[in-house]
Amino acid sequence: MKPAIEEIGPKKCTGCFGCYVSCPEKAIEMEFDEDGFFMPIVDHGSCKKCGVCQSKCPVIAERSVGNAVISVNAARTQDANLLKSSSSGGIFGELALSMLSDDGVVVGAGWGNDDLVHLMISSKGDLPSIQGSKYIQSRIGMTYQKVLSQSKEGRKVLFCGTPCQVASLNLFLRGDKKARKNVWTCDVVCHGVASTKAFNVYLDSLARKRGAKDVSRVDFRNKKNGWQDYSIKVDFSNGAKYQKSHSSDPFFVAYIDNLLLRPSCYTCPVSELPRHGDITLGDLWGARKDLYNYWGVSLVILNNERGLSLFKEAIGSDKVISNEISIDYAMKGNPRVSGSNFEIPEQRSTFFKALKTSNPEDEIIEYFQTTPRPKRFLSNVARIYKRIFWRNF
Repeated sequence: MKPAIEEIGPKKCTGCFGCYVSCPEKAIEMEFDEDGFFMPIVDHGSCKKCGVCQSKCPVIAERSVGNAVISVNAARTQDANLLKSSSSGGIFGELALSMLSDDGVVVGAGWGNDDLVHLMISSKGDLPSIQGSKYIQSRIGMTYQKVLSQSKEGRKVLFCGTPCQVASLNLFLRGDKKARKNVWTCDVVCHGVASTKAFNVYLDSLARKRGAKDVSRVDFRNKKNGWQDYSIKVDFSNGAKYQKSHSSDPFFVAYIDNLLLRPSCYTCPVSELPRHGDITLGDLWGARKDLYNYWGVSLVILNNERGLSLFKEAIGSDKVISNEISIDYAMKGNPRVSGSNFEIPEQRSTFFKALKTSNPEDEIIEYFQTTPRPKRFLSNVARIYKRIFWRNF
């Protein structure tokens, strides 16, 4: 039997690490491809063609149980500090704190020594390390195995990740009912993951303009100006800082207009209804006046009884303000709740071609200077990239 990546092809691979962690022969490594996306590399000398990787691939394997949406809610924490430090309404924070209070562990994306990884925390003081949205793909590594080990020891685990990561974890745990009983999953409403290579070019340019060698912290969703006008904030090793609204920052302009996404994200195979997580979290964009809050409102979809139970336990009697809404209302401001597809921008291939050169910044600038700009996103990205590469701002 073919390895999973050869069965589906690179364009359909989600980079979920499912084949990597499940291969009994350790014949698969995950490496960045030339565009900056995680891709499985198979050692055919070690591969036994056993088919395990196909059984753990969310693109290939069928779901064993389909969840049904129990309720959809607009919610936000009443803890002002937690609300302001969260990307939207602070519900992930409340779920995490509830799990930690019960001597459980929480797993989410956070910054490691060199890149974005999935971290496992057991202390409330470590919660900030995994809070907040991230828009590049995390290096999962052996996280699924760590979740399995903790659950087998009888410890409760809350895992939060992209839909493909949650689907992959579900497949990894399939067949071990005892272990799955101790694991709760939370998938996020995901626009898609951006190229890590493109993001690093962006960060390197920012650092060089400020005379810094390294980036010490990235906050993708800083709410200094509120929830809707969120900004990316970057702290540098020399004390310099950069902060820009998502509507004018070059990375976000390109990301939101789908220029930087992983190929599989344009037709995501796992972001459909019913969802893969016990709970689905996102932003309630377009919240009406009676639901809106300046600091953010979360969209909370409870997909099964386990998700409902965890949510009720976390919100207590007065920790969270929650109002039930319809799934149709939720999807008006967030179509990716139900697996909508994106068109691939015509300019995407040229953009990634520029990233492969020895001087990608120069190539990107030249490309934006000479290419016709009939679409809004192209002119915005061209204008902003020229500003960031040519002068400080």
